Amino acid sequence: MPARRPPRPLADRNADFIRHFTAKQQQAEERIAKRPKALIADQRTALRKQLEDT
Repeated sequence: MPARRPPRPLADRNADFIRHFTAKQQQAEERIAKRPKALIADQRTALRKQLEDT
């Protein structure tokens, strides 16, 4: 049997979790920021008219 590694201290595991969670949260915020803004009603109507012509 291979020798077992001693477990990592809880503080290290908690810090890893927090870093991972923070990185995921930042990625989500960046994705949201890159999204185009929602169209207002007038813009949707104009787009719909454009699409009808094609």
